[in-house]
Amino acid sequence: MKHFVVFLFLAAALAPAQRRPTVPAMRILIEAEENYCTCAMSSLEAEASVRVEASSPRGRTAQSFGIAAYFLPANQFRIERKGTDWRIELNNGAEAAEFGPGGLRNRASAPARWTESFRPGDFPGSHWLIYDALTAGARNVRIKGEEILTVEGRPVACFVIEFDRDLQQSGAVTGHATVWIGKKEKYVYQEVSSLAGVRRTVRITKLNLETPPEELLFDAGRVEPAPPAR
Repeated sequence: MKHFVVFLFLAAALAPAQRRPTVPAMRILIEAEENYCTCAMSSLEAEASVRVEASSPRGRTAQSFGIAAYFLPANQFRIERKGTDWRIELNNGAEAAEFGPGGLRNRASAPARWTESFRPGDFPGSHWLIYDALTAGARNVRIKGEEILTVEGRPVACFVIEFDRDLQQSGAVTGHATVWIGKKEKYVYQEVSSLAGVRRTVRITKLNLETPPEELLFDAGRVEPAPPAR
């Protein structure tokens, strides 16, 4: 009888842990990626602080800057790099334009498929802060743990997901990434990734998915230099 009571006690103690659901790491990446699909987003306004560190035979370099991204339906994008080496690229569906120190650099009819000349290469996401290619070449996806970040003064509970990248589909790992994805709202709130000797850290400081950005932001005739990063 004594052993039977002990067995029941242990079974009761272990039951909650056994019933706790396990969320596959790849499924979390896929859900986040789908949220950033331009067919799913009604609008987006995001800001982040970025630090890029690069290693080469000549030494190590580092730069920090701010990035802002704006999106409206019908493929209206605007990406800003803030600071002295500021850049603004936009596509309002009718025309695409690029600005930088000295003013307008390029202006033409919008391409059928929007591209961004200063996109961050093959890091997670096709465009800055728009992580619509999270699963591209993702290998060995695993949940590292959970962490609470503070974004705009509020706590955001996140899954911390690690994965390797095989962007050439060659079977060789060419990069690594760790992303912090919201447990409730599946968006990326932080990223640390490395590729070809370059390490990138992105920390989201603002993420607004409810209030659309002003349409004048996409007017190439009314572009002003991006303010310095705060």
